[in-house]
Amino acid sequence: MIALQKLHDKFEKDSVMFIGVNTIDDPKQDKLELFLKNRNITMPSVYNGKSIESLYGVHASPALIIIDKEGKILFTIDGHSDTLLEDVSNVIEGNL
Repeated sequence: MIALQKLHDKFEKDSVMFIGVNTIDDPKQDKLELFLKNRNITMPSVYNGKSIESLYGVHASPALIIIDKEGKILFTIDGHSDTLLEDVSNVIEGNL
């Protein structure tokens, strides 16, 4: 989430949108709003996104999916990546 927030801050809001989708945790039970606030996460976040897993073939958490304006999946990654910021920036810049 913190890495995605950096990307959210980097790109113009009218050209790229980042949305955090929580598929596992209960926002009340796990106090996710507090988690987001404490980490200065300002990008939109939604909860109860379990349907996303089957729609986009998500098999691990965290997962990242880049979808263009036409709905085409440009990039996916499950789990952690040390090169996430660079990889995502390259995909976005190459498709703007």
